[in-house]
Amino acid sequence: MAMILKMRRPLAAAACVLLMVVGSGCSTTRSVQVSPPLPCAHPDAHCLPDLMQALEDWKDAYNNRDPRRLQQLYAPGALITDDEYSAVPLSGSELPVFFDQMAQRPTARMR
Repeated sequence: MAMILKMRRPLAAAACVLLMVVGSGCSTTRSVQVSPPLPCAHPDAHCLPDLMQALEDWKDAYNNRDPRRLQQLYAPGALITDDEYSAVPLSGSELPVFFDQMAQRPTARMR
């Protein structure tokens, strides 16, 4: 028993050092390098399918007079311009009026 009590302090110190060494590797975070996306003008960029899908979604929402679906296609803070080129902030109070006016043009279509 005396031997165990004598070794207690060095064993505790060794255990602390071991935990610090093992724990120091776990406390570091791995960093992942992410390349910025290529500009659409770059020959290796693949923007065209995404762009064409976005345009098709917009055309369908417009032709179906679905103002809520149209609104979801815009990024927060985007500006919408009408045919008179007046900018309407997407989150502004004029937004519902803009989309309601769109619904009042039943013959307007996108092709």
